[in-house]
Parts: sequence; structure tokens; C-alpha cells
Amino acid sequence: MGKIGFAVSGCLLVINVLYGLFVALIWFIEQHFNESISWDIVQTARMTIARPLCSLFLLLIVILAAWLYWTVPGLAVALGIALPVFFIMMIIYSFGHVRGMDVNVLEPQSKKRRTRKK
Repeated sequence: MGKIGFAVSGCLLVINVLYGLFVALIWFIEQHFNESISWDIVQTARMTIARPLCSLFLLLIVILAAWLYWTVPGLAVALGIALPVFFIMMIIYSFGHVRGMDVNVLEPQSKKRRTRKK
């Protein structure tokens, strides 16, 4: 194989990881916005590349869920896909900065609340 084989396999690994993140985000965008499929694809590609913190947390939660389902097999039967989907929604809500679903816009911290609690 040589160096070219390692380079090609590394590139394919990166492409597969990006595709997995894209798939994890596309259903969210498709279900929450009534736009064309081309708009959904462009928006999802932007979220995958331009929001590295969201992508990193998505990747970590998928790895954590796979590890958890591997070590505790009954958990996969009991919870199924609901656990990863819940965490994916929570991550997108917190770090995705999606129009109309941004935690910083929907639940802002007003100055009155901060001063009242002190």
C-alpha cells in the first residue's frame, strides 16, 4: 500500500465522518423547516462545516452511545434510537444556532434576572 494507501484511507475516513455528521443533521433541518431539499442540503452542509463545536459534540455523543450500547446490550433494546436522537436534538438546540431554535435567543438571560438572583 505505502504512503498513498494511508493517505487515501485517511481521506476516506474524514469523508465518512463528515457524511455521518451530515446525516445526523439533515433530518433535523428537513423536519423543522418547510424549504426545498436543495436549501436543506446547503444549510446542513453549512452547519456541519461552520459549526465545529456542534459537530464535535455530535461526533462524541454518537461514539458515546455506540460504546454504551456495546457495553450494556440491554440498553439498546430498552431505549433504541431514542437516546441518541434526544442528545442530538439537545446539542443542535444548544450549539447549532439554527434560526428559530437557538437557546440563546429563546431563553435569554435578562439583566433583571441576573441582578435579582444575586
